[in-house]
Amino acid sequence: MASGFDDFRSADIMLVFGPAADHPVSKQLGGDLRAAWRRGARIGAVGTAVQLLANAGILAEREFTLHWQSRASFLESHWHLCPSDHRFCIDQRILTCGGGISASDLILQVIERDHGFNFAQEIADLCLHNGPRNSGVAQKMPLNQRFATRNKTLLSVLNDIRANLSSDISIETLCLRHSISRRQLERLFSSELGMTPARFVKDARLCRGRLLLMQTDLTVGEVAACVGFYSASNFRNSFRQKYGISPYQFAQRVENDPAA
Repeated sequence: MASGFDDFRSADIMLVFGPAADHPVSKQLGGDLRAAWRRGARIGAVGTAVQLLANAGILAEREFTLHWQSRASFLESHWHLCPSDHRFCIDQRILTCGGGISASDLILQVIERDHGFNFAQEIADLCLHNGPRNSGVAQKMPLNQRFATRNKTLLSVLNDIRANLSSDISIETLCLRHSISRRQLERLFSSELGMTPARFVKDARLCRGRLLLMQTDLTVGEVAACVGFYSASNFRNSFRQKYGISPYQFAQRVENDPAA
């Protein structure tokens, strides 16, 4: 496994650990990644480092993943790629994970493939880990568990909203798509979630906008458009009302102190 630039020419497995999501890939690193890929090395990335693999041009037509929090900003600059929502992915020679404990899951899976289950389990025991896990586990809790509901119509509507935050998601459109009356939809949201459909959509948009402000250099107006607000002023007012600070002030705070 590579530990520095000097090892890239001979390493069998290279793992890149990420900087900020919008960090530009250096010419040296980009060239080394592409050269290693061409000679047959396995290349992995943890969390936001997946951005570096994308910038190096080696993720096309590959299954890969990254942390769910970075997905929106990643797609702003790499709209042609489609990250998975799995905790980790192994697509032949591309190894990626969302970060956190999924990095251990990824490495244990690689060890199991190379050296067998028993050896991988021994490593897991030493690390106080349960053992190799399947890559198909989603990063986030399923909606039915998160919102404690089994209502199929509600779950379908929630998935629709989350997948189309940048579009015009009117209540009328949701009702048409899911064959439900406005009155029924509002009752469903009120009984299951304790809020109106409009409030849920607005909160989801603001949450996505907050992530984009944290992870990209987009202007407030660009972020507003990306998350479906019809005007920057409406986004600014709604953001301040929810978070107690303007989008611009929030972005400045993150720039000055990324850990804030």
